Amino acid sequence: MESIPKTISFRTDEITTQKMEKIKERVFEGREVSNALILRTAIDFLHDNYGKGLSDTEDVFEVVKAYVKVTYLNKPRVDFGALDDFIYDLRQVYDEQDIGETLEIAKLYDDENPITLAQLIRFNDRKLPETFLRIMEVDEEEYIELSDDMLADFLLTKFSDEEFKIKAKRLFKIV
Repeated sequence: MESIPKTISFRTDEITTQKMEKIKERVFEGREVSNALILRTAIDFLHDNYGKGLSDTEDVFEVVKAYVKVTYLNKPRVDFGALDDFIYDLRQVYDEQDIGETLEIAKLYDDENPITLAQLIRFNDRKLPETFLRIMEVDEEEYIELSDDMLADFLLTKFSDEEFKIKAKRLFKIV
């Protein structure tokens, strides 16, 4: 059966465009290629690999654990106690949080793409602002009972305090 090409049109956001550029750099080694080729390659890869190997989250966890171990073992001095503690904590997070929660909270510490105040108050999961406030040493009783809208307002109020804002920028590079 002959494949008849079809033309599709769609819009992407800035993040998706950046991801496409990274694929272009890594897969095509920076050669000039069309966005259509990048998308076809990504779809083919997903189709061919879905349900295999690293698609199981337990396998992904084991690979992450291996990277952590190798990172520690490559240091000049190895603190096996710290390594054991870290692996234990990693397992706790893996067991207690789903991928969405983990990715949401991880936005707090991202050197390449620092979180903005707008992202912080437009959270997808309450754990993001709650983790932020806990690290900022805000008493949990001040915000734990608040609705999502009230929590966003609470964050804005906290950011009106100059000392709080400076500490947030220092710890999280929040912009």
